[in-house]
Amino acid sequence: MAQSFTAHPLAKLFPDMPDADFAALVEDVRQNGVKIPILIYRGRILDGRQRYRACQKLNVACPTVIWNGRDLGEALDAGDLAIEGDRRAVTRFLGLFPHPRAAA
Repeated sequence: MAQSFTAHPLAKLFPDMPDADFAALVEDVRQNGVKIPILIYRGRILDGRQRYRACQKLNVACPTVIWNGRDLGEALDAGDLAIEGDRRAVTRFLGLFPHPRAAA
């Protein structure tokens, strides 16, 4: 049985997808699988809860990446993290984490 996850409180800053968009995501996951693993931080989904929901609906395994809480700026610079939501919400989210270059 696959491990079960709940959303991290920060992930809840982003609203759920509208039903039509979620249905499209489910169909995309059905046809193509999950392209970007969900991000787990302290045992909860920090990024990817919609992909996780789609996998649950399809009863398929969802790929995960465990984040240790460090090096977020490097991960963002490398494009390793995909954060769901509109640009304003992402900007608010990223403002919670000081980027190492901000001090320079």
